Amino acid sequence: DLADQPVTLEEAALLSRGLGRRGLVSIAGPAGIGKTHLARWAVQGRSHALVDLEGCRSAGEGLTAVAEATGADSGGDLAAMIAAALTGLDLLVLDNIEHLLPAMAPFIGSWAGCTTVLTTTREPVGLLHEEVLRLAPLSLSDGAALLLAKSPSLDLAQAMAIASSLGCLPLALELASGRLDHLAPQELIQRLDRPSRLLGGGRADMPES
Repeated sequence: DLADQPVTLEEAALLSRGLGRRGLVSIAGPAGIGKTHLARWAVQGRSHALVDLEGCRSAGEGLTAVAEATGADSGGDLAAMIAAALTGLDLLVLDNIEHLLPAMAPFIGSWAGCTTVLTTTREPVGLLHEEVLRLAPLSLSDGAALLLAKSPSLDLAQAMAIASSLGCLPLALELASGRLDHLAPQELIQRLDRPSRLLGGGRADMPES
C-alpha cells in the first residue's frame, strides 16, 4: 500500500523545515497524490493530533472533530478551547480540509499561533505566512517502476502504458496494481478508458488514505 511508498529527500527536507516552529504548513496537490501519506510520515516522533475531515460537512462539524481529537473542553468558545488544548502538542494535522475552506481558515490561523498546523488540501489555505509544499505526480519512469515492483507479471511497456493512463498518481497506481490480481495486464490496459469505474467506483475524488 501507500505506506510502502518512500518519502523523497526533497519532500522530507521541505516539510521538516516548516515543522520546527509554530505556524501553518500545507501539503497541496490533487487527489491520490500522496498528501495523507506524507502527513502521516511527518507526525512520527512528534506529539500530535491527526484529524481526518473528509466526512465533515460544515465548519461546525470540523470544529467538533478537531475538539474530539485534541481533547479540548467542549464548553464555551470551541475554537478557543481547541487553541488551549494545542499548547501541549507539537503538531495538529488537518487532513482533507479543502471542502471546509474558507470557513475554517480563521480558526486555522489562530491555532497556528499555538503550535504547528499541517493541512492536506488540494489548494493552499490562503493565509499569510503559510508555507506550501506542492506535490506533483510521479515521473513516468517512477510510476512504471512502482507498478513493476507491485506486479511482476507486467512488462515495462505495459507498466508504462498503465502509469501514463492514470496520470502517474500514486494512489491510482496502487489501486491498479491490486486489480492485476484478477485481470490480465492487457485487459486492464483496455479498460483504462473508464478508470474511475475500474479502480473502485463511483466518486471521481478518490480518498487519500
